[in-house]
Amino acid sequence: MTQKLKILLAFILPAIVALATVAIFLEHSHRQLAIERWSVEHKALVRSIGQAMQRQIDEARTLLSYTSQFKEFTSLDAIAAVDRQLNGIPPEHEADKRRVLDTLLAQSDALSIVFILLPNGDHYLSHPYEVQRSLKKYNLADRAYFQVAGPSGRPFPTA
Repeated sequence: MTQKLKILLAFILPAIVALATVAIFLEHSHRQLAIERWSVEHKALVRSIGQAMQRQIDEARTLLSYTSQFKEFTSLDAIAAVDRQLNGIPPEHEADKRRVLDTLLAQSDALSIVFILLPNGDHYLSHPYEVQRSLKKYNLADRAYFQVAGPSGRPFPTA
C-alpha cells in the first residue's frame, strides 16, 4: 500500500465513520421528533373525539329524559303481550310509543336504537323493531348500567 493511500485512508475512514454516526444520530432524532409530533396530534384527536362523544351522550340523555315525560311513556299498556321469542312486544302494539320514538330517532344524531326495559330487566320494546328481533340477550338485569339506573332512576354513569 502506498504512502498516499495510507494517508488518504487515515483521513477518509474517520470522516466516513463520523458522517455515518451523524447520519444515524439525525435519523434517530428525526424519528423521535416524528413520534412526539404524532403523539401530540393524536392526543388532540382523541381528546376531540372524546368531547364529541360526550356531547352526543349528553344530547341523548337530554332527549331521553324529555321523551320519558310524554304521556305515551307513563305506562306499559302491552305488558301482557311481551313474548320472549320476539324479545318484547309484537310490532303492532304500542304504536303511539313507536311514533314518538320514530320522531326522536329521526331528529337525533346521538341515538339510533332505543330499548325500553321492564323493571326486572326484560325487554319490553326495542325500536326500531328489526333490532328487537335480532337481540341475542333478552334480560339485561345483570348489566351495571341497569343495576345503577333502575333503582336510582338516573343514567349510568351518574353525572
